[in-house]
Amino acid sequence: MTGLEENIIDIGFRGFADKNIIKNFEKSSADYKEIFEDLHKIGVPSGWKTNHLDAMKIAGELSYASHAVVLGKNDPIKATVGLNKIVQLWETLPGITEAYSKKIKSSGLNPGNTIFE
Repeated sequence: MTGLEENIIDIGFRGFADKNIIKNFEKSSADYKEIFEDLHKIGVPSGWKTNHLDAMKIAGELSYASHAVVLGKNDPIKATVGLNKIVQLWETLPGITEAYSKKIKSSGLNPGNTIFE
């Protein structure tokens, strides 16, 4: 079971105001923001910009959506929308990973010991 699945189950039992839920999604929001900022600093070749921007967009949206869940104690509707967005974004990740994998192979790069191997 993933952390997201565990959090969804916990929300079902304890609600959005639970301290652990808030703590977990605060951490997720900060982590995704850091990933977004790290990606923003990376210079990429022009042929990779679309892929890179897609990855940045997902990291940024995951950060905002996670923050929306943090606000669930006072705004459960916003939190529910944020949670739904997180699930939708996670469902797009395999497609992005596949696009990177194809790009690596078509460029003749060696992925080494990565998820793209």
